[in-house]
Parts: sequence; structure tokens; C-alpha cells
Amino acid sequence: MEWVDAKTIIKIKISISTDVNSPKSSYRIISAIDTKCYKYDYHGDLGFIVPIGASVDIQIPFSMLKKCYEALKSDSGYDGKYFREHYSKQASDHPCHVHTVGQIFVAADLAVMKNNKYYFIGNRDVVQ
Repeated sequence: MEWVDAKTIIKIKISISTDVNSPKSSYRIISAIDTKCYKYDYHGDLGFIVPIGASVDIQIPFSMLKKCYEALKSDSGYDGKYFREHYSKQASDHPCHVHTVGQIFVAADLAVMKNNKYYFIGNRDVVQ
């Protein structure tokens, strides 16, 4: 599945109040969609706002999801190592970016989480 199709699915399945918590989190409920993101030089890319605590939010732009989607589709999947290599500042500021991105893919029915990694559902050999 190409990114353009995955993005369409994400836009259909993810809405305000979608739960993107990992098994160890509790605040991650989408609070805004199609919001312009500027932090970390996102240049106004559209994306999501997700609370990660009682008073802290993170921005997840579609440009980030696109890059992470490519890792998700690979045999090795998407994980924290990949995220830290490509988004070191965000990972350093708030490591919860890793699982928030992964759980967006899970909530959109594009991925499954297995052993702290995320795998594309269409990649049956890896998921089983």
C-alpha cells in the first residue's frame, strides 16, 4: 500500500477522541486533527495534537507519519531505534513520540504491535 492510500485511511479512521495509548500510557487521546504543526521546524505541516500528560501535548505531522510508514512497511518494522535515528530531537524531548506514532498506525488498522515494534498488517510474514 502506498503512502497516499495509508494517509487516506488514517484521515478516515483517526478523529478527535481516538485513543492512541500504548499498554503503558493513559493520556494519549487525539485532541486535534488537521492542525498546522510548527514545532521542530515542521513548517506548518498538517497533523495531530496528542496529549502525553496532564499539561503536555506533542505534534505529530503527516510528514513524520509518512517517513515512519516507510519503516513500518519494511520487514524490520517501525520502532524506537528508527524514530531516534530520524527524529532525535523529538525523541530526546519526549520519547513517547515513538509509541504515539505507532499507535496511530494501530488505531488506523494499518499495524500491529509485537515486542515493542510495529509491523504493517499487510506484511503477513512478519506479523504472524
